[in-house]
Amino acid sequence: NKVALVLFMVCGTILFNITILNLVIAIYGNEYEQVNAETELHFMKERAKYCLIYVEMLHKQRLLHIVQEIAEVSSMEQVPMFTKLVLLLTQSLLQILELQKKLISSLQPLRDCRYQIITAV
Repeated sequence: NKVALVLFMVCGTILFNITILNLVIAIYGNEYEQVNAETELHFMKERAKYCLIYVEMLHKQRLLHIVQEIAEVSSMEQVPMFTKLVLLLTQSLLQILELQKKLISSLQPLRDCRYQIITAV
């Protein structure tokens, strides 16, 4: 009687542990499949984020360079201040327009990627 009870308890414990282990494996497998299906989407999102951070950094560096040029031109004493500022602002605006053209052309792949991501979702 006691041996049968111990044997039943051991079998029940083993069966319970196997069932719980199978449930855990099934849950992890299901979550892995869901995350794996969205891996490319997450990769593209992070890639676009870092590309935009890089572009923003380049604009900040360009603005810093423009400020330094203004400081250099204003230190000259041969040309009147107003003429120097107009000349520098004109050059700076032309450079900014060129940078905007480059930025727009470089962002086209990101727009295409965004369109593909939106249509995929």
